[in-house]
Amino acid sequence: MINTSLEPTFPLAKAARKHASARGNGSLNPSTLHRWRFPGIGGIRLECIKIGGVWHTSEQALQRFFEKLTAAKEGPGAHQAAPVERPAKRERAEGYQTAVEAQLDALLGVAAPPRNVPTVKQNPPTGSSADSG
Repeated sequence: MINTSLEPTFPLAKAARKHASARGNGSLNPSTLHRWRFPGIGGIRLECIKIGGVWHTSEQALQRFFEKLTAAKEGPGAHQAAPVERPAKRERAEGYQTAVEAQLDALLGVAAPPRNVPTVKQNPPTGSSADSG
């Protein structure tokens, strides 16, 4: 919580102007700080206090917010390998895709080629010496 007797506060709009955008195209938009206030990022919220109808924060509150975000990102599991896709999930997805393709084929009146069998496009026969005879 911000202690106004120890931490000088300023409006979120001023805080936005003081900090550069991550994209490098100027300062943060004030709406970004309002989103950091509520709902926050991953359950971490920027500490703010409402003074005269205007939301204020402090440099110390911003520092605590950034430190919490960093700690959450680099916490226990940050250096683990990416999760492996489970075979059951992949099989459900393939089954769903097969069902959708079958429904589309039925609606369009198209005979579906067997799955996992490459289709070979046959070219019409060209004039050969046996036909010219």
